[in-house]
Parts: sequence; structure tokens; C-alpha cells
Amino acid sequence: MTSDESVMTLLAAGVPVSLLLDLAAPPNAVELYAVEGGDADWLSGLRRGAA
Repeated sequence: MTSDESVMTLLAAGVPVSLLLDLAAPPNAVELYAVEGGDADWLSGLRRGAA
């Protein structure tokens, strides 16, 4: 199976194109927060809860 066939299989299974693009070239979080706003403060709460 080629990578093109793999992508087509994922698309046929309903995986969003935007997710595939983010996996192929992950966005820079700092640039994303500058455009979209917000931060990742909620992650620190998850780390404390898991300990």
C-alpha cells in the first residue's frame, strides 16, 4: 500500500483532511495561540490530577 492509498483509506474512513494536514506538518503552537488566542494552562491541571 502506498502513502497515497493510505491517505485515501483514512479519508474514506471519515478522518478530516485538517487532521491529516496537522499530522503531516504540525502547527507551531506559539503562532497558533497568537492568531487564535488562548493558552495551554489546562494541561497543567491534568498533570497535577494524574500524580
